[in-house]
Amino acid sequence: MQDVNLTFGQRLGLEPVRDVAQINGMDARLRNALWSELFHVFTSLNGVDYVYRKGDLFGLVAFLWVEYYGEPLDSVSLHIDSAIRGIRDRFMLAQWFAVYSFVEKVVWYFDGRQGQAALIETINRTLKRENAGYRFIGKTLTPLTNEEEIAELEGAIEASAPSVVTHLRAALDKLSDRENPDYRNSVHESVGAVEAAAKQLTGDKKAILSTALKRLNPQPHPALREAFEKIYGYASDEKGVRHSLWDATSEVGEAEAR
Repeated sequence: MQDVNLTFGQRLGLEPVRDVAQINGMDARLRNALWSELFHVFTSLNGVDYVYRKGDLFGLVAFLWVEYYGEPLDSVSLHIDSAIRGIRDRFMLAQWFAVYSFVEKVVWYFDGRQGQAALIETINRTLKRENAGYRFIGKTLTPLTNEEEIAELEGAIEASAPSVVTHLRAALDKLSDRENPDYRNSVHESVGAVEAAAKQLTGDKKAILSTALKRLNPQPHPALREAFEKIYGYASDEKGVRHSLWDATSEVGEAEAR
């Protein structure tokens, strides 16, 4: 994947910036930009043995055809241009949230392979340039437009204990579901991450958050500790966050989940 660390716009010497954030939709320019980056990925892979159903390019095309589109493997076109054109046609007709799901799938294909981190960085630059309301955090496209928030979450995922990371990833997945976001349970998982971190730091696996905070050494600033306790209290009291939902009146929304 040559020059995968450069966006298509950079390779052409063009880096226009959009003025209006795109959150619950996608204009043609953003869709085209994302496809251009993915097309570069396709054309960067070795396609010498494609006709024999072998090699890196056939592996990616077959993966998307079977795992994403749910089509039978023997229906994959053995003509490279035709195969890529078929994927492009579907990409261009897909709803905006399906486009993001497709991009995530391509990134997941490279899990454990060379070039994944560079691909994520490239896509993020494209999203930022086109003022899209999503960024990759880890391997998940997440609706966070604040760059500081993204950096903090990435750092937390990289540096935290497995129990904390499990909660954080679950919270991100529920927040990032573009068709049916689950804000209530995203809050639940986020609070669980904080509580798991406090338990890890105090060594008390049975402690609740308020108890664990008092045992931390050194002690956090009183205002910070109070803020955490209030968030925990909110999550405990709000209908359906930490307890069963009795009715449909819970007010947990995107702001709380963020």
